[in-house]
Amino acid sequence: MLKMIHPDQALDLVLAHAAPLPAETVPLDDAIGRVAAEPIAADRDYPPFHRAMMDGVAVYLSDAGQWVQLVGEVAAGGQWRAALAPGTAVEIMTGAPAPAGAEAVVPREDLTREGDRVRLPDELRGQQNIAPRASAVAAGQPIIQPGDPLSALAVGVLASVGRDAVRAVRRPRLRIISTGSELVDVAREPGAAQIRDSNAPMLAAFARALGLTGVATGRAADTPDALRDALDQARDAELLVLIGGVSAGRYDLVPQALAEAGVELIFHKVTQKPGKPLLFGRRQGQLVFGLPGNPLSCHFCFHRYVAPAARALAGRRASPPGGAARLTHPWRIKGSRIVFQLGRVEPGADGHELTLLRNADSADLFNTHRANCIARLKPAPGQWEPGARIDFEWLAGEV
Repeated sequence: MLKMIHPDQALDLVLAHAAPLPAETVPLDDAIGRVAAEPIAADRDYPPFHRAMMDGVAVYLSDAGQWVQLVGEVAAGGQWRAALAPGTAVEIMTGAPAPAGAEAVVPREDLTREGDRVRLPDELRGQQNIAPRASAVAAGQPIIQPGDPLSALAVGVLASVGRDAVRAVRRPRLRIISTGSELVDVAREPGAAQIRDSNAPMLAAFARALGLTGVATGRAADTPDALRDALDQARDAELLVLIGGVSAGRYDLVPQALAEAGVELIFHKVTQKPGKPLLFGRRQGQLVFGLPGNPLSCHFCFHRYVAPAARALAGRRASPPGGAARLTHPWRIKGSRIVFQLGRVEPGADGHELTLLRNADSADLFNTHRANCIARLKPAPGQWEPGARIDFEWLAGEV
């Protein structure tokens, strides 16, 4: 029989089995949130010419303080074919190539104009308001490396170098199975002894906040046959989450069903509150989680264990961002387990401030929707006092 383990050991074991998935080629509009799996280099110099950085006139430095003749203009997308001659200037628009020989661009507001002549300021600087060719990046220079996150800015970079597709780490597919004969669909009116299934929609939304797209949900009654069928149909997902049926009750059939389906059990039960009955195993290339059915336990275990596994499989940094904040009110904890509590972190006069959200028990969702973080409280005698610094992790979608 496996013994109960520490939360940090449990997370380490999960991540030890969550190697990044193989790469695939995806179109640019599906690259956001993924991780690059190939090096990308600039296809040409950027900018590809000496570029005007604002509207004005292109001039020689030697003409500073002089009246010069305007001989034409060049707009973005156009070119000035001849070399600029001393004593002359060309009107130029932001983004246009500077004429050959031009040494500065003088903004319109710094000019005195009379007809087709302008007087230049007394002082000019070399390359003033001109971005030199290749000043951003030179042709062939690496701009994205394998492992780099593909943010919106990275997508802009890829588009700039003519890439309409990119090799990226594949996102894991997630299958969520709610177990329990008492569950009915959200749209149905529950019977006297039934409840609506809120856990599956909650976790599916959580998964989408993580950037996962291949998410499917289903339900299984508390019978061996129903669980067997559900497990057979979920073999194609890299992540399988079962909700409920993992404790020690008469109808908690999930551990036995997983064993019969060929799942290797890695651990079962963690010294944490909520979520003590958490189960983790693997079936060939699939990571399998058994989450408690109480909504807050289910939500927390998904945040702390399933979400890091999903990030790691996708090639991303596994741990969510977090920090420490000052507690705004006293908080008492009982027992020897580490407590993870939903809270809300907001800016304060002296850094972040944390308000922990009270709930009646781990089945109480109704006072928690304002949460944007999960705080970690070590077992301690007495209570945590206002001003104490508490570690927290942001919930997905909050940063």
